[in-house]
Amino acid sequence: MYNKKSAVEHIIHEFLGKGNLSLYEQLIAKNVKIHCPPSWQKLHAPSVKGREIARQLDREYATAFAMNKIEISDLISDQDKILARWSCEGIHTKDLFNLKATQRRFHLTGQTLYQFNNVETQMAT
Repeated sequence: MYNKKSAVEHIIHEFLGKGNLSLYEQLIAKNVKIHCPPSWQKLHAPSVKGREIARQLDREYATAFAMNKIEISDLISDQDKILARWSCEGIHTKDLFNLKATQRRFHLTGQTLYQFNNVETQMAT
């Protein structure tokens, strides 16, 4: 069983960092909604609804980018929400939707707001 903070840490390190989606069913709600920032909307829809579609999206990102490092700078909790401030670096090794692989290194920082509903988690990015 995961508490909110350990669930977020697992999502960031295992799902996003390693592409390990083995606990997706336990940690991501069936009715998950992911809201994507405008810069990502050039690649796919502005929002994603449903666990299976979210899993496909996470799998695409995990396959396209070889992560060398992923770090959580802050986890801020308030009631049913946790804000994670994170950074990652790696290499763009495979195509991502219509974006061709560059084989170039990247460094990315971001913030993700996770909202929890009972034991299940819901992500909003």
